[in-house]
Amino acid sequence: MKIIAITLFVMLVASAACYAADTRCVLEKEPQATEPVGAVVETVGVFVGKIVSACEIACTGERKLTVENETGECKIFPFCATTKVADSTFHTATFNQLKKGEKVKVEYTEKGAKAVTVEK
Repeated sequence: MKIIAITLFVMLVASAACYAADTRCVLEKEPQATEPVGAVVETVGVFVGKIVSACEIACTGERKLTVENETGECKIFPFCATTKVADSTFHTATFNQLKKGEKVKVEYTEKGAKAVTVEK
């Protein structure tokens, strides 16, 4: 019985020491910046490239458009109900008409794709 009591006491003291060390580390950590100091975070712009994928998640209805430019940079744009899609002659198109490999110009905001124009 004494062995069990001593073992429990040692375990309790060890866990308290670990908790105190973790708490001290958390309190001593400096806050980390999510963006470099002085950086300009791009929230609006235009991205031109080829469609890598246009997918819709069936259960949630969420749509995403992945576009890669000539330098290999990829961006994923959330595609919402207000996103306008048009071909190069400005005829209205739909998300389902976007095909892999098509060259597009995506106008976007911080919320996602605002307009997608298919370029010929």
